[in-house]
Amino acid sequence: MNLLVLNLIIIFQAGIFLITAIAQWKDYRNKGLGFGKIPRILLSLSMVITAGILFLNQTSFQRSNIMIFIGMLFSFFGDLVMAAIIKTKNRLAYGMFLFSFTHISYTIAYLAVIWNNTNSSYLIGFYIAILVLILLICRMIYSSLQKQNEQENSKELKNKKYSIIYGGIIFNMFLSSFLLYITLGGRWWMTTLSAIIFMISDGIIALKDIAHKNIKHSEFLIWLTYVIAQMGIICSILI
Repeated sequence: MNLLVLNLIIIFQAGIFLITAIAQWKDYRNKGLGFGKIPRILLSLSMVITAGILFLNQTSFQRSNIMIFIGMLFSFFGDLVMAAIIKTKNRLAYGMFLFSFTHISYTIAYLAVIWNNTNSSYLIGFYIAILVLILLICRMIYSSLQKQNEQENSKELKNKKYSIIYGGIIFNMFLSSFLLYITLGGRWWMTTLSAIIFMISDGIIALKDIAHKNIKHSEFLIWLTYVIAQMGIICSILI
């Protein structure tokens, strides 16, 4: 891709992020209304468009970019659900469902880059072994929730169960990003850092909506960490 186009994309993303962040923080502080939906969705849409541009301009050795684009697309619809623009009976559950496909898409992209650049079957084998361990741990935690008091709110219990599955999926994405970094190094540190920030964002959501903890400025922190993580993923394939 032309260097000028790359620079313009980076400037565009950084600019829309700063403008939206300032506007949303002022709205949150001055009116106490939280985040306006439109700026958040426009920023999310801009990341889908950027990922689409990268996919359309990719070279033969960047075919995994299509999975990044698909992941961004799922995250956009996840944003629509979490912002209640798309109405659902269980906003949190549907949000986790859509973002699960986001993280699965990112995982496939990272593993594809590892395979295409190293052809290291032993690394993939190591990844699969760790994945099996993650699945076993998630299964144990899930089973323990099954034994909880039946009088607990069914929606609450379902969300706890879904969060265990989702937690396994996002940790799996982090694992694949970490393997990508230790295998190829270079700019891929951004994917690992983005995965960590993504887990922080979802961790705040879990504390707020599942554990029902009162976290100061939680909505702003969730949005900020989420957007930084997404932009980090885009920048890692831009550079």
